[in-house]
Amino acid sequence: MKISAILTIATTSLLLSSWTIAADRNNSSQSVASSQTLASSTVTSDRSPTNNNTYYLTMTLPTRAATGFAQLSFTERSQDPGAVSIPFDLASTEAFLGTPGANGQAVAIESTWIDETGTFWIEFDPSIAPGTVLTVAFNAKPTPSGSTHEYGIAAYPATARPVAVYVGNGTLNIRR
Repeated sequence: MKISAILTIATTSLLLSSWTIAADRNNSSQSVASSQTLASSTVTSDRSPTNNNTYYLTMTLPTRAATGFAQLSFTERSQDPGAVSIPFDLASTEAFLGTPGANGQAVAIESTWIDETGTFWIEFDPSIAPGTVLTVAFNAKPTPSGSTHEYGIAAYPATARPVAVYVGNGTLNIRR
């Protein structure tokens, strides 16, 4: 069972990474425009005005699922080869329905972890319904300012063999 989970995680990370490479190689303005539209309309980011170390990613979960979503993965796609990953404080990660300005009901997070590829994972219990507007609040340990971190986000249905559903791209801009 653990081997299957590890293979699923590794495969998902590779698929998200290959999508990034394919999108970067395709220079047609139509492809770039459609991926930018998808990202900007699906995932938004913000920073807490009261806590400079809290960053929000707000997304609408895909509607094309027969069941709720039990996990989200965030795979960093930074273009800067010298960029250092954000040191997240995993224990303080929070999720809630709605947007940061209109905090909704808290969502129960069962666990959070970073796998061997650097992908950040969040597992929910109970699962979250398709089409739900969800905000994840990441608390980061102090990091150098002026860096940008882009993430490919995937949602995993609450099924015996979940297949990743692409949510969109989210960007965290670190500034002080």
